[in-house]
Amino acid sequence: TGRRPTHIDSHLYVHQKFPKVRRAIRMLAEEEKLPVRDMETRQFPRVYFEGNFKVKPGETTADLKQKYVGLLADLAARPIAELMVHPAFHNSGYNSQRIAEHTVLTDPEMRRILTQKAIRLATYRDLE
Repeated sequence: TGRRPTHIDSHLYVHQKFPKVRRAIRMLAEEEKLPVRDMETRQFPRVYFEGNFKVKPGETTADLKQKYVGLLADLAARPIAELMVHPAFHNSGYNSQRIAEHTVLTDPEMRRILTQKAIRLATYRDLE
């Protein structure tokens, strides 16, 4: 794309589960001066990672809103945190869960809660 990556991550948390991958990712991150999801490097602090904003079987959008508000309360107490989300606009297979995420994340009431808790939305680029 011609753009520098904002951070390094791995699919299904591979860099968090396997020590050899973790070491290789840390070396690459330090060479490239990039932060890594849920990992401290010489140049960057560990950013707390929250991966529990997911719709479980039987949960409704209202349940997901309640979960989101609870997660925000915890995240607001941290200096820097990442909330993993997979929002989507259209339905195809298991994407109904992702549509529910999108609905919650774009709900004006949820946006007000972000403001109330003084949570500032940011990207990894803001760590630089």
